[in-house]
This record gives sequence, C-alpha cells and structure tokens, in this order.
Amino acid sequence: PIFIEDTYIESNIPDYNVMRTRGITTDPDGNIYMNIADWDAAGTDHEAYALVKFDAAGNFLGYIEDTTDTDAQGFYQATGLVYSETSGLLYSSTMSVVEDCVSTFDTDLNYLGAGVAASGDTGQGQIDFDRAKGIAIMKECCPDPATQTIDQVYCVVGANEELFLNEAFPCDGIICGAEWTPDDAIATAVYDDCAQSIVANAAPGCYSFTKAGSNTQCGAFQLNFNLEILEAPEITMSGDQTICEGAVPSALSITTNTTAIQWQMSTTSCTDGFSNIDGAIAATYTPEATTVTTYYRAVVTGTASCSTGSCAFESPCVTVNIDPACNVCPPVNCLKATISIE
Repeated sequence: PIFIEDTYIESNIPDYNVMRTRGITTDPDGNIYMNIADWDAAGTDHEAYALVKFDAAGNFLGYIEDTTDTDAQGFYQATGLVYSETSGLLYSSTMSVVEDCVSTFDTDLNYLGAGVAASGDTGQGQIDFDRAKGIAIMKECCPDPATQTIDQVYCVVGANEELFLNEAFPCDGIICGAEWTPDDAIATAVYDDCAQSIVANAAPGCYSFTKAGSNTQCGAFQLNFNLEILEAPEITMSGDQTICEGAVPSALSITTNTTAIQWQMSTTSCTDGFSNIDGAIAATYTPEATTVTTYYRAVVTGTASCSTGSCAFESPCVTVNIDPACNVCPPVNCLKATISIE
C-alpha cells in the first residue's frame, strides 16, 4: 500500500495549510487522484479545493485548484471522486449549490467543464443535487423482453445466504424505475425492502415478487419472479465396513424422504472421483466384489413443486475398507500344506 502524508501535499502546493481529504480514486495505470480541501492555519475556513495526482509509487505529479465558490462554475467544494474506464475521465461531485453538480477532468488534470450543471438552488439544504458528498458509476439496463417471468429454485444447504432479487434476471446492470414488491404475506415476511433481498434459510416454500414500472430509457416493464426454496432432506446412511480383498461388501442403504436416488462410487476419496453406478437407483444397493478400498455415496434429488427446477443433495460417504490381515497367513481360512521328503 501507498501512504501519503498531508504534510507531503502541503509541501508541493503553495500556501496550503490544513488538508482535508474529500475523495480518492485510481486509474488503470495505478495513478492516485485525491480531492482535497485547504483550510486556514486555524483549521476553520475553506480557502481552496484541489484535485491532486500521484503516480503508483506515491510520487506527486501535479494538481489543479478552484479557489472561488461564487463563479457559478467549477469544482469548489469538490468531494466524491470516481474514474470511468469507459470514458477515461475523472468525475467529481461537489457540496456547492452554485458550482458544478458533477465536474469532469481528464487524467492530465485538465478541467473539462460540468458533467452535470449546478442545481441552481439558493441555499444549503435544497433537495436538487446540492451538497453531494459521494459519486459512483452505475450501469443501467432494460429488461428484454419488457414483460417476463423467471422461476428460480434455491438449494439450501447452509444458513443465512442472502439472495438479491436484482441478480435473478439476466441483465448486466440495474433496472431503474421500480422496486420489488412481495406478492403476498408469505413473501413479505422474508423480504428486506432496503437491500431488496431475502434470506435463503427462510422456511422452505414458494415466494413471488413483482417489479413493475417504467423509465425514460426502457419504457414500461414488468418482471415476475417466482422463487422456491428447497432445503436438504434428512439423509441417513449405513455405516462403514471392512472386508477381505475380493469379497462382496454388505448391502448399503439410505433412508431419506426423497424418492429420486442415484448411488455413486469412488476409489479416490470420500470427496473426489465419484461417478454414477448404472442402475443403482434404489434405497438399497449391494456393491460388487472389490479389491481396493472404495467409497460410496448417494445423490438424492428434490424437485420443485411451484417453480421450475430441482436440487441434488449428496449423502454422507460410506467407506468399504480392505483388511490387509486377510492376506497374511495364518488367517482363519488359510490352508496348511504338508511336504514329505523321502
């Protein structure tokens, strides 16, 4: 990380006394840009605002300043700062009601004018853009088609997974012009209006939401979102066992409230290398004879009832171990040979 002391800025900008950092951003080359405010020596009155540039190593490269808050243009009281990779320009918000609402600069610190003009208000506290302390770049998109329905199933295996409804639709950006609305009391109970999200460890069931509105870019639109939460079913497996090399393992069994079952096996580990066993789809499965330690599990599938889709959940793993003592004489079934020499 690069640490830049305020005394370093003061030594490079004449007559600056007490620094206040208002905004900071970087560009793809690693250059650092800062909006700073200069106060008088007592730290009581603003005297100037400046946009300062450093390279990626923290070396001072230059600055541009605005010292007047009454000329109805410029970036006096500059605060938030952001770099756009699309335009290659810097954008700064201001807290002034008469200066630019958003000022524009190139990366050589040339002031290019207002990106958004002054609000024209006459005093602090007006609602139209004045005293903007932050700025960010947000991408908007339009639903295509304008009216659409998406069914989504969430497979819950853990707790407290937050699901953001705006991420459910294939849209590279934010759809502006409306908020999500729960369609019934059940959906309302799990919905966070501030984050426009729900928590996936809500009770399994069906929830529906609607986002209907319009904006200048998209026109009218309506999005319908049907959500079903499926949780992992209860699964009980038969225990591990140990056999002699080449023997047939005892039958394996699974107890679950789901009927769709697929047995799998692996000779790698309890976590890797699994593949389906053809035809092994019943609650009980008897493995074939094996000469190596083998791992078994079952995948059970839950199917959505009020949405579209399904969830596959893995059972615990059962290990069939090979007992090396079976191949060492004298085991119980080891034959003794008698050799006679005349």
